[in-house]
This record gives sequence, structure tokens and C-alpha cells, in this order.
Amino acid sequence: MPRAIRLGPGATPLLVTNVTSNGYAMAADTASYVANRIGGKGNVVMFVFDAFPPVQQRGVIADTIFKNNPDIKVLDRVTPDVKDGGIADSRAKMEAILAANPKKGSIAAVWAAWDQPALGALQAIEAAGRGNEGIVITGIDANPQAREAIAKGGNFEASMAQDFKGIGATTAEAVKRHLGGEKIKQSVIYVPTTLITSANAGK
Repeated sequence: MPRAIRLGPGATPLLVTNVTSNGYAMAADTASYVANRIGGKGNVVMFVFDAFPPVQQRGVIADTIFKNNPDIKVLDRVTPDVKDGGIADSRAKMEAILAANPKKGSIAAVWAAWDQPALGALQAIEAAGRGNEGIVITGIDANPQAREAIAKGGNFEASMAQDFKGIGATTAEAVKRHLGGEKIKQSVIYVPTTLITSANAGK
């Protein structure tokens, strides 16, 4: 029976190897960025989506990093409605959190498991006139809208870019190796990702 090489998340008994980005590493990089930027203390709002395993994994890693900093408190762990990708509902939920925490400095950062909630949170913070409080926002995926926001140098400071060309090239190489008779020992091959900040958002 034919076997498969998969691009991205997922598994099957017939899988030779899975070529993808390391969701654990992406979450670790952005959560560590947040912890570093806020000096290891302050209230953090998390946007997660546990119903989708690859995104759920990101939340688990971020939780662990924040728990490793005793002066960081997860103020709220939000699961947004994702019918539109999460922007509109994330904005609404962030508006409610801001209203419940009106004091300057009451929210140090927003960590989002993907970019749309980060963008929604950014919209809420700016609409509330709280963009000058230094609330740090991070996302994951570095989509064009996120890159544009990051390049402006405002609250949305960082995201993670996946190397889709690299994933394609690595997959092609894995297919070549497999067809050549090589047994690929790695069930997952991770392709490196890149932290995107205002320094490289426009590249």
C-alpha cells in the first residue's frame, strides 16, 4: 500500500514523515519574548483555541513559560469565536477585559496563539486610547496584516514566520530519500521558523 509524506500537522499509520513547523518552538519563542519584554512580571491575557490540537499545543507551552515566571499572572485565557478567523470576537473580548481593568499598567501583555486574535486585541487597545501604556502584543504566523502592524512599531511587537518554501523543499527531499529506499527515522521533520519584529517585518 502506498505511504505518505505530509506537509503540516496531522498523522496517519501510513505516514513516512511529517514536514512542518515546530509549534512548540514558536510558542516558546513568543511567550519568552513576552516574559522578557515585561521583565518577568505583570498580567498577561492569552488568546487560545484548544479545540485545534496544533494551536492547543502552542497554548500549553506558553502556559508553562508564564508559570515559570512567578510574577507573571495570566489574567484571562480567552477562546475567541473563529468564524472570521478571530479578529472581531477577539476585539470584543479584549474590549471587555480592558473595561474590567481600567488602571494603567493593569495589563502588561497579550499573547495570542495566532495572529488574528492579536490583531483584534490591538484594535481594542487602540480604540480604548490605551496604546501608550506599553501593552506588548505577540502573535504567531506573521501573516501580511500582522507584519504590517508590527512594522509600525506599536503594541503588536512580534510574531513567528513559518518557512513554507523550506517546508516544500524539505518535503521534496524527503520524498526523494524515501523513493531511494532510505528509511526516514524522524516521524516529524521540523523546518525552522523566524521571529518577526519591527526590525525585519518589512523584509
